[in-house]
Amino acid sequence: MLFVLQGKMRFKHSDQDLVLNEGEIVSLLGRNGVGRSTTCKTIMGLVSPKGSILYQGHEIAGLKPHLIARRGIGFVPEDRWIFPGLTVQQKLNIALKISQRLYIMGHGRIVFEGSPDDLKADESIRREWLEV
Repeated sequence: MLFVLQGKMRFKHSDQDLVLNEGEIVSLLGRNGVGRSTTCKTIMGLVSPKGSILYQGHEIAGLKPHLIARRGIGFVPEDRWIFPGLTVQQKLNIALKISQRLYIMGHGRIVFEGSPDDLKADESIRREWLEV
């Protein structure tokens, strides 16, 4: 998942924060079934949040999806046909080139936050959570 925002967003779930700063490109990575799409659907109001979602300083958790969309937040569901000829490693390389910050999810929680260089340097995180 790739995020680009026109404002600052903070998604708080239990004791974890996912922070996106204005103009920053952030990738949310992880294996199938770890919660990437659910996180995006929660931000969009399609899944009930269990925490707080602040966008440009305003709480949006609990708003109807069309009201969240009017604020400039959108969600395009992932489809296996997007870049069908690319391998997982090639898609990861794209995320590493264009993102300023990465979050990796595992078992419904954030297991890594850092820069692309941090991830490149941490082979154990790549192997355990991304299988690459």
